[in-house]
Amino acid sequence: MIISYEYRRFTLKRFLRNILYISFCSCLIALVFMLIVSHSFSLKIYINSFWIAQSIGLSIGIPSCIAFSLLKPEKPLAQSALVTTCVMTF
Repeated sequence: MIISYEYRRFTLKRFLRNILYISFCSCLIALVFMLIVSHSFSLKIYINSFWIAQSIGLSIGIPSCIAFSLLKPEKPLAQSALVTTCVMTF
């Protein structure tokens, strides 16, 4: 079974929804990272982890969303290459 990305017309609503999902996942990653690094919950440590996770997540997520909507790769290998390129360049 081949799973491929479903292409739809690029809309601002869809783009903002994807950014919201990325931001939510980055918040969870920041929480997990803070709990691994620190022995106790501290708002200062969480905020530092939060900014790092948001910076990394959004710097990869925004170009990936734009690249997928512009290039529309159909094969899974091309999709993986596109995401890898976005991760490596941003």
